[in-house]
Amino acid sequence: MKLNFKSTREINVGIDEMIDKIDNYLKDNNYKIVVRNSDMIAFTGYDHTNYTRSDYYKRVDEGKFEINKKSLDVTVLTFNYKVSIMYDFIFLTILFLAGLFANYGFFILYGAFLLNSLAKLYYLRTSFITNILNP
Repeated sequence: MKLNFKSTREINVGIDEMIDKIDNYLKDNNYKIVVRNSDMIAFTGYDHTNYTRSDYYKRVDEGKFEINKKSLDVTVLTFNYKVSIMYDFIFLTILFLAGLFANYGFFILYGAFLLNSLAKLYYLRTSFITNILNP
């Protein structure tokens, strides 16, 4: 189960420089570039052997950067990405059922884990493009 998100930002960087920054960021973070054109980069997956648990908040499953020139010095960067929530969903379901049938204390854990999952989605939305622009 994957959720689709879209983030758009106007930047003052040329298209070629932006493509180089995106390309370097994806290679440094072990993403596989599937398509690379003059105005679009699509990537998927990553090498599971080279990441830590803290990378949970930084990883997307697949995505696509679209780069369009708005004016002479302004470029529009659109980032479409998918985030897998299967593990979060399964764990939240287990905690919810445990809260219903075993002990209501599990609802406290449910709330904490739900906040953790929402924090991941918020962090990706606000910081993925920023991490590329400011390495």
